Amino acid sequence: MKPFENFRGIAMPMMRPDIDTEQMINRDFLITASRKGLSKGLFHDLRYRNGEKQADFVMNLPQYRDAKVLIGGPNFASGSSREHAVWAVVDYGIGAVIAPSYGVHFYRNALKNGLLPVILPLADVAEIAAAVEASNGSCEVAVSLTEQTVKLDNGKEYAFEIHSEAKEALLAGLDDIERTLRRSTRISAFQAKDRLERPWVYLSKGQAPTEISPE
Repeated sequence: MKPFENFRGIAMPMMRPDIDTEQMINRDFLITASRKGLSKGLFHDLRYRNGEKQADFVMNLPQYRDAKVLIGGPNFASGSSREHAVWAVVDYGIGAVIAPSYGVHFYRNALKNGLLPVILPLADVAEIAAAVEASNGSCEVAVSLTEQTVKLDNGKEYAFEIHSEAKEALLAGLDDIERTLRRSTRISAFQAKDRLERPWVYLSKGQAPTEISPE
C-alpha cells in the first residue's frame, strides 16, 4: 500500500445519511478479488438507472468529476464488511472521506487500504459541504494527515483526531501484514524461546511427541 500523502483537491458532497455498502457497490461487482476497475461499480445504482446516467446525481455532475475527497453524512458506509466498497472508492481516485461517523467495517477497511476516514462533528461536515456546493465545486479541500487538519480555500480549518498507530501506518504505507513483519526480529526471538519451553507445539504433522518424565 502506498504511503498517504497530504493533498489538495476537489471535494464531492454526498451528505445523505445512512449510505450503506450495498449502495456503494452492489453484489454484482463482488465477483472479483482485484482492486482495479471497481470504480465503475461505485454507487452504480445511483449513478445509472436502466442503463442511463442520472444527470442529477452528484458523481455525474461535471464539477465533481475529478474529486479527491468524498464528504459523507452520518453513519456513512454502514452495513456489510465488503472490502470492495473501500477498493472502489480508492480506485475512483478518492484519497480521503470526511464524515461525522462511519460503519465500523468500512472505517477499519479504509485504514487497511490507504484511505483516510476523517471524523468531524456533523456541523463541521455540513459547513464544509455547504462551502463546496456554494462554490459550485471550485472550493478545494486540503487534507493533511501530518497536521491532522482539513482546510478550505477560504482559510477555514478543522482539526481531526486519529489513533496514533493508524496514522503511523498510513503515513508509512503499511498494511497489517507489513506492520507485523516490522516486528519479525521480536517474533523470531519469541518463537526460539517458546520452542524450548513448549517443543510439542512445533511438532510436524504425524510426529509423535517425546514422552516427558514427571518431575
